[in-house]
Amino acid sequence: MDLTSLWAAFISTSSPLLPSGASARGALPVFWAVVLVFAALYFTKSLAKPRGKWIALAVTALALVPGPWSPTYWLGLAFQLPSLMTVGLCIMALVSHRHSSTSRPSTKATSTVHWLGILLGWLLLLDTFVLLPFSLYRWGYSPLMLALLSTVAATLWALGREGTRRGTALLLIVLALFVITRLPSGNVLDAVIDPWLWFALQLSAIKKWRANRRLKPG
Repeated sequence: MDLTSLWAAFISTSSPLLPSGASARGALPVFWAVVLVFAALYFTKSLAKPRGKWIALAVTALALVPGPWSPTYWLGLAFQLPSLMTVGLCIMALVSHRHSSTSRPSTKATSTVHWLGILLGWLLLLDTFVLLPFSLYRWGYSPLMLALLSTVAATLWALGREGTRRGTALLLIVLALFVITRLPSGNVLDAVIDPWLWFALQLSAIKKWRANRRLKPG
């Protein structure tokens, strides 16, 4: 195979590798169960409290019930699968708050990965309304986009500080899992961002900005 053919395959979006039906069906209740457990603990302010484990068990049991009696069934119909990044962030939050005495959000500066996620969400929104000169989402099926995201993540990890490195390390793990599983849709952009995560990133950035303003003298 010559270089021209290799390049054509590298940028091609015509024959994407998709996840198997069995893996998608198996991942749906598990992924949504993780997200629902985090949401339940966060909104009941139980992330770091002893009662949190009972809430987590109850939500998990309900989420894994097969059929229309489970909220994951309807979430899957409405939103399909959450992104791998969303699931990863929820797991990180649950683990980091397990032995914490508080669940208040950090007032540290928003990391570079955080801002890149917000920017990517806005670009995909513009793409949805056909306001970009090219189809960004379609390029998510191409190996080129996977290579681009991997390069950006590795560069930020190598050059970034502690807060940025945590985010980029998770991004690299997500990209590796995407290569193995192709979840959630075979499109790498669906693996790193989804509408709910995009909304949460913007809300978190606004909260940190307001908290930092209150801490500034004068």
